[in-house]
Amino acid sequence: MISASLRYETKAEAFRLHTGMLAPGKDQRNDAHTDEEREQAWKKFQAEYCKAFDLFFYAADRVLFLSVPNTTSNPFK
Repeated sequence: MISASLRYETKAEAFRLHTGMLAPGKDQRNDAHTDEEREQAWKKFQAEYCKAFDLFFYAADRVLFLSVPNTTSNPFK
C-alpha cells in the first residue's frame, strides 16, 4: 500500500510543478510566497485535483501492490 507520506510527497511535487509554490509544510526561501498564499493555493489545488489523486493512488495500489480486492466495482463513482 502506498504510504500517507508518499501520497503527500507526490501531491506536493505535482502542486509545485503546477503552481511554482512549495506545499504547506515544505521549507521555502525567504523571498518565496507567503504561508497564506501557499495555503490558499494548496486548498484550491486540493479541491480541484483531490478526486484524481485518490483515483490514481487507488489504481496504483491495485496494479503495484494488489492490496485492493480485484473487483470491477469503483468506490469513487
